[in-house]
This record gives sequence, structure tokens and C-alpha cells, in this order.
Amino acid sequence: METKLFTTSVEDAAFFARTVLFPLDQRPLTVVEVEVPDSLAAQLFQFMADGKTTVAVDPHLLPALNAAAHVQPLQVIPLATL
Repeated sequence: METKLFTTSVEDAAFFARTVLFPLDQRPLTVVEVEVPDSLAAQLFQFMADGKTTVAVDPHLLPALNAAAHVQPLQVIPLATL
């Protein structure tokens, strides 16, 4: 099972969507806002990727993330910041 990755800002999500993910298969993407309890967020691993703060969810935490996360698709996506 793969690790789930998130960014900490919508601008960074737009960057990865437009410059990394979309070019792979040219399929539309939906950027979402995810809220998680602080107790779960404290267990996530933060690191830098392409100069953007990225959050990794270890596979063993995915059931807790799926149970606790509030996910909402964003209707407007800002331009990616490079």
C-alpha cells in the first residue's frame, strides 16, 4: 500500500496537480480541502518536496484518516506558485 500525500496549502496542491500529476495522464483532477483532528495531524510526517511543505500519511494511519477526515472539494483552484 502506498503512502498518501497532501500539501498544506491550496496553492501547493495546485502546483503538484498542474506540474506533476496532470502531465502524467492528462486526466482532470479535483483538489480537496481536508480537515483532521489535531491528535491525528500530530502523527503525520511533514517534509519538503519541490520547495513545498508536504504531509505524508503512513499506510497504517489511513483507516484513522478516512474515519476522522472532513473532505471538501474546492470549486476554485488558484494558479500554482512555482
